[in-house]
This record gives sequence, C-alpha cells and structure tokens, in this order.
Amino acid sequence: MKKIIYSILALGGLMATSCDMSIPEPNVIPEADGFQDVTDCLHYRNGIYSSLRISTTGSYVYITDLAMDQFVGTVQNGNVNNEVNTGNITSSIDQATTLWGNYYAGIVSVNYFLEKAQPILDELPEVQEYNIIQMKRYMAEAHFARAYYYFKLTETFCPLYTEQNKDTNVGVPLRTDYNPTSDKSTYPGRATLYATYKFIEDELELAYDGLKLFEEELPDEARVQSLVRNSSFLNTWIVRALQARTALLKGDYDAALTYANDVVENNTVYALVGLESTGQLLNKKYNYVEMWKKDEGSELMFRPYVDTQQLYIGSTGGGWLTKDEDMVNFIPVANVVNNYYSSDDLRGRAFIGITDLLNNGTVYNSVKTFIKWPGNESLYTVAGENNLRNMGKPFRLSEMYLIKMECEYMTGKGDPLATLNFFRRHRILKYEDETYAGAELLAQIRAERTKELIGEGFRFADCRRWKVEFTRVAGLGLGNLIVTGADNVHYTADDHRYVWPIPADEIQVNPQLVGQQNPGY
Repeated sequence: MKKIIYSILALGGLMATSCDMSIPEPNVIPEADGFQDVTDCLHYRNGIYSSLRISTTGSYVYITDLAMDQFVGTVQNGNVNNEVNTGNITSSIDQATTLWGNYYAGIVSVNYFLEKAQPILDELPEVQEYNIIQMKRYMAEAHFARAYYYFKLTETFCPLYTEQNKDTNVGVPLRTDYNPTSDKSTYPGRATLYATYKFIEDELELAYDGLKLFEEELPDEARVQSLVRNSSFLNTWIVRALQARTALLKGDYDAALTYANDVVENNTVYALVGLESTGQLLNKKYNYVEMWKKDEGSELMFRPYVDTQQLYIGSTGGGWLTKDEDMVNFIPVANVVNNYYSSDDLRGRAFIGITDLLNNGTVYNSVKTFIKWPGNESLYTVAGENNLRNMGKPFRLSEMYLIKMECEYMTGKGDPLATLNFFRRHRILKYEDETYAGAELLAQIRAERTKELIGEGFRFADCRRWKVEFTRVAGLGLGNLIVTGADNVHYTADDHRYVWPIPADEIQVNPQLVGQQNPGY
C-alpha cells in the first residue's frame, strides 16, 4: 500500500490506513463550520461515538489475537495478516501503523472537540441547567473515548508496568491540544509509563464524574438512554469496567478488584446471560449462543449502535471466516478445539463450528472453524448474504467476573474459587462445583479467562502479563492447507514481540521519537 507519511500527532485526525480500519466517520462537523452552541456539540459527539463504534470491531478486535497461540492461517486467506500470524512483526507492518494511526486519529478528534466545547459550556447561564448537564455528559463521553484510545495504545505498544520502568520513557506520546502543524519541534516524544497510566486514570475520573452528574440529575433520562443492557451510550458502570481493565493491565490488582467488584456487586442493570433476578438459570444454551448471533444479551454493557443504514463497522468475523462457506482465513489450533471446551460447555457450541473446506480441488472434511462472530442477520445489506458484520461488544459483565476472580487470587481478598464456580455455572451445563487451591486454582482462573475471551482481543496482553511461553502447534492434520511458517511459531516468556513496535513511518517524521523504539525492532 502507498502511504502518505505524516505524524498523526500533528494532524487533524486523518491518516492513510488499510483493511477494514479505513471506514469514514459520519456526523462530524467540518472545522470551517466551527462550534457555536450545544447543538453543534451534540452533532460532533455523534462522530465520537462513530469512532468508538469503528474501533471496537474488525481488525481492532482480532489482529493481535492472530499473533498468538490460538489460531493458524490457511492458504485461503490471500496472504492477509500472515506476517502477524507467522511472527514476522517489524516496525513497517501495516497492522502496527494502522492501529497507531487510527487510535491517535480518534485522540486528535477528541482533543478538537474538548477545546471547542469548553468555552460553550463556560458561557451557558445557570438557568440552562439541562444544557449544562448535557454538555458535561458529552465532554465526559469524550474523556472516556480519549482514555480508551490511550489505553489501547498502551496495551499494544508499551511494556509491562513495573517499579523499575515506570519513570522511563516507554509510555506513549501524550497530546491533549489540537494544533495541526508542520513544526516538528512541537511533536511529543514518549511519556513515562507512570505519566501514561496517570493520564488514562485521570481521564476516566473525569468521565465518571460527568456521567454520574447526568445519571443523578436527570435519572429518568439516564435510565432510558444509558442505564440499560445493550447500551449504545456510555454510563458510569462502563467507566468502572475500563478502570478495572486499566488497573489489571497495570498490575494494580487491588484497584482492579475494587472496580470490578463495584460492577459485579452493585449494579442492578446487567446479569450474566441466563441469570434471572431470582437467581435461577433459564434457557442457558439458547441465550448464550444467541447473544453472539443477534448481539443482544443481559451481560452486554456497551454495544455501540449499528444498523444497515449506519454500517460503519469492520467485519470482526472476517478475521477468521469468509463469505464463501468452503473457505476460511484462520482456524483454531488443535489445542483449542480439543481441550478448551467440554461437550457441556456452551462456549464450544457458540465459538466452534464444523465445515468442509475446498482448496485447489482438495476437499478437507469436517474442519473445525471459529464462529464467535458469525454475522448478524439483521445487519445483512443484501438478503441472504452474510456480510460477517456483528455489533461490537467491547464491555461485558463476564469480563468483570474474570477480573474479580483473578484479582481475588492475587490479593488474597475475597473467594476466587467461589467466583470461579459461580461463573462456570453460567457457562457449563450440569456443572458441579470443583475444589482447587494454590497454583492449580490460578491455572484454572487463567484458563477460564482464556476460554471466555478468545477472539476478543485480550490474549496478547494476557500472555505478556502472565509471561506465557508458547509454541503454536496447528496439530490439525491439514497439510498444505496451513500457511507455511504459521505452524510452530515460538514466543519466549519475555519475547520482544509481546510489545509491538512504534511504526517506522512515525519515527521518521517525529524527531522526538528517535531512540525511543521498543527493544528488538
């Protein structure tokens, strides 16, 4: 692909990108039109949500997972994403450039909005209390979006947070102003890791405060718009979820447990799929499997709105599947299909399919495929043609239970075994509580997280913080169907590829980043 090389930190949010990440954002006011009132802010806010919607589907979800141990490429994939899957991670791969560029594009857009919105809020008279609350809500949502993008950059391009490296410049460049310029001396270098996490944490506090005001001062409106399952809008519980995720990535298990517990124990909105208010399990099989097909479920906290008229999303299922039923791009390795799920585990039924593949005249019968993102029929743009589009599911209650049990174990607080058994009763039919302790309990907790979140973009960061050493073994007996070099890919526990490189394009145009590349690239 031909690239136009600019520093994304210096532009107004535009960058050449690739694959299904290049999706136009609707409802954004051109800068020439400016911001004049609350209505203008509302319209621009729609663009912020559109960016969140885009960045929680497609390649944003699956690309780092394809680098890990669970999936192997087939020769049917047209050589798309094979450099990631074969372990050939370099500073020039499009995937790294695209993630870096598009997350910063979202940040630049938020910076512009916040700079323009603050004067409008400041000038509102006190009698316009409703508009004041709404403006603070819009700005809180923008702070959340900025925190989310910086979190994703940190998750992908930064090493583990430690006392030894927290004050070194291995974070990401932080920019909060909107100042397009060709003056390279103004481009920021990498912040310290401490400053990077502190910025994300502060942004989330601002997001929480603004959304809390909306929920407390306009409670009826909040209950209708955002304090609902499958919400298209942000609320304080979703902020708590990202706070828990951020603290877990940082290794702050106490804080992560506090935030996860807040969501698990105090919310009255969400419930693990199949869990009714009476505590009884009802039709577990149908509810859990259907959640992935129809994008609806009691545990879906944030589900950015999508319909066939606003199909500004990537194809998440397209990471693995194709529109042709006898062709797939990537398939789960033998360890996943043989060892992850028992016959009574609903996740096996929801995530693993069986199909016959055809390649160069050879039929491969009954191949296990990955169908977690199967395509939602309500999003088909042509009747009967699966476009492999699903709504994003960036925050689910299940993740909070997984964080809770892991942090209970790591801190010695709570009862991680009870949490694990409770969770499994909502995933495995006829489940009977097990008894584990010590290292075996930790292994079971990690296995549960791995089985639940497969294909949702968590594996890369989990393997890094758990210091997993692996050799990917296809073990499928499919011979020439598997991409050469994708089998037997090996990562050490401290592999440098667990931290992706700052794109070479960015270092070339930003003198402050010279000498700040991640080790190994």
